[in-house]
Amino acid sequence: MKPMGNKKRENLKQRLEVPSVRLKNSLALGKKRKNCNLLYLQAKIGILFHTRKNMREIYLYLTFLQSIELL
Repeated sequence: MKPMGNKKRENLKQRLEVPSVRLKNSLALGKKRKNCNLLYLQAKIGILFHTRKNMREIYLYLTFLQSIELL
């Protein structure tokens, strides 16, 4: 195996130390995806919470009607 020259060694060090543009772009894309997934999850939880709240109100209304024997 040939010994590596100083210039090649420096180039290799620089490439290893500085992340490539492709890597930076993929990391940024990953962050965007993560944020989108988080927003979707928050929206889904909000919808489920309101649905459960409405169902609870309907149930209470039906039990009220049942208690006064209108149903």
